Amino acid sequence: MGSEDATVSCYLAEWYTPALSAHPIADIARCLRQSLATMADECRQLELLYAVEVPGDAYAFGVFAADSADLVARVCVHAGVPADRVTAATQAPRK
Repeated sequence: MGSEDATVSCYLAEWYTPALSAHPIADIARCLRQSLATMADECRQLELLYAVEVPGDAYAFGVFAADSADLVARVCVHAGVPADRVTAATQAPRK
């Protein structure tokens, strides 16, 4: 990762609900990416970096590069999966 990547603002969206367990994480990620595409003109930086779920525990997480936590929260609501919590995160270099 270059020094430019070090300045990327990341946010962790968290969902804690058994209702999400009925939907594969790939479907949730697709809904989030569709929402991101419709909101792309509103911001400088907005991307779902990855989404994961914890099988059997009804937890799901999304890591976003975005301009603000509020924007991530709005993306989640627009996608039909309102986050229970959105917090600032720090991304470690891959190497």
